[in-house]
Amino acid sequence: MGRKRTMTNRSARIVATSAATCALITASLLTVTPAIAATPTSDAVASSPLADGAPEDAPMYDAAVAAPGPDDLTWEEAAEVSTDSSVTFTDSPASTASVARADTPIAAANGQACSINTGNVYKRASGGEFPYGAVGGHPATQCTVIMAQISQTTDLYKTVWWGLQKVAGPFTSVNVGQGRLEQTSPIRKCDDLRQTTFRMIVRSTGTFPTGTTGTASAYEEANLACGTH
Repeated sequence: MGRKRTMTNRSARIVATSAATCALITASLLTVTPAIAATPTSDAVASSPLADGAPEDAPMYDAAVAAPGPDDLTWEEAAEVSTDSSVTFTDSPASTASVARADTPIAAANGQACSINTGNVYKRASGGEFPYGAVGGHPATQCTVIMAQISQTTDLYKTVWWGLQKVAGPFTSVNVGQGRLEQTSPIRKCDDLRQTTFRMIVRSTGTFPTGTTGTASAYEEANLACGTH
């Protein structure tokens, strides 16, 4: 009987001690829980949105960059117009070509074709009137025949974390009865000297002597000391 009482008393002490310990732990948790809840985890701090389709060299996430507008292109949208297709269009009915960086023309069967040569994106000499200069280009559409009409539209973008943000354009030029159209108007002044990657997208449409219309697009890009707001 005495042994049984001793075990019973010991069990009672263990239960009492365990209860006291649990109460202490509970009280401690109640004390520190608010502080823990108020402190973000390292994963939350380190994580940042990733744009779908962003290339490896895309700019890092920047909360200060505005969301894409109707004139901008997300990386997914930019990919849709950045294929390896030819930038030449011919007098075949509804001739079209997607945006590409190539500028090698492909001659049509009858020799009637036009090709876009974007030229370079660079710091324009004409930007000397601005404190930090200006960027732009002289894109051209060259045809193998005298065209009924050539129309060329150019837009300037800069790369941001979610895609291409338009910074200037559209610049549109049209001529009639010519075999070449060159633009000198695409230009954007620099607001500072931050390194920025610019992309110039050129879209051209031409009406051939046969009356058929073709269209094509091409782009060129460069990283320049020219920041824009």
